[in-house]
Amino acid sequence: MIKIYKKSAKANGAGKLVELKRPAPGCWINVVSPTEEEIIELKEKFSLPTYLVKDCVDSDSLPRLEKDLDHNLSLILLKVPFHSDEAVTTVPFGIVFSPRKNYVFTISSTEAYAVGKILSSSAKNLVTDNKVLFFTYITKRLIRSYMRELNVAENEISGVESSINKSFQNKEVLLLLSLQKTLVYFRTSIVGNKKVLSKIIPSKIFSVNEEEKELIEDLSVDIDEAQQLVTIYSEIIANMITAYNSLVANNFNSILKFLALITVAISIPTMVASFYGMNIDLPLQQTHEAFFVVVLFAILATGGVLAFFKYKNWV
Repeated sequence: MIKIYKKSAKANGAGKLVELKRPAPGCWINVVSPTEEEIIELKEKFSLPTYLVKDCVDSDSLPRLEKDLDHNLSLILLKVPFHSDEAVTTVPFGIVFSPRKNYVFTISSTEAYAVGKILSSSAKNLVTDNKVLFFTYITKRLIRSYMRELNVAENEISGVESSINKSFQNKEVLLLLSLQKTLVYFRTSIVGNKKVLSKIIPSKIFSVNEEEKELIEDLSVDIDEAQQLVTIYSEIIANMITAYNSLVANNFNSILKFLALITVAISIPTMVASFYGMNIDLPLQQTHEAFFVVVLFAILATGGVLAFFKYKNWV
């Protein structure tokens, strides 16, 4: 899918993001999951090399900053959160600048949550004909999408934490492992994104004034916060899994201890019954109350043993 949008501080009426049928200088071209025909169209109509488009939709691509001098293009490739059927992972998100025609492209294998929110809202501060402002606006919202996913993870961790006090079952363990896997993806992607953002100003990919420079530097502050949250949640999950292992071992030992004490208590009436099952002369065997006396003795002996266990806080 290829969609073309434009919004300028000086044009487009009331400052709304307008969808165009044809590209115009200062426009934003959003490419999502392009087909082979669309990749050829991007090459022929917009001079986007095939390798670059395929890199942006390849799930194995890593965050990087690249300049293609042959085509006069600049690529900033970041990783953004993505909900798959199995878990939350990250996918590449490419931002390509074409100074020759004053186009800016965003290319991804699936529509990023941040881009979807921009297109469904008024996008008040979005400007497509200023590449620095466009880049900082888009990137800030991509970073915020990490914060959104981390807030969801925090709620899930709190839910599992409250379940520990009641019953900690396999579903909670599997959820923690899934969250841990997601945080590994997030940590790797955020570290890569952070390295790319740190190279933006030194690479001179933009000609920036002091105000725009501060906007780019603010992105590093936001991504640092996301990185700190990922670290904190990873430690919380690791501690919860450790606590779970300790609880399982403790509960298992308690069960074994309880069964051992019950076995000892039950062995007393069993032993008494076995004595009176012998074919020898035994006390009280000639009396009619022998059975009741033996049962009463067994009950009292068992009760005494259980009371002793209780006194010792063994049960």
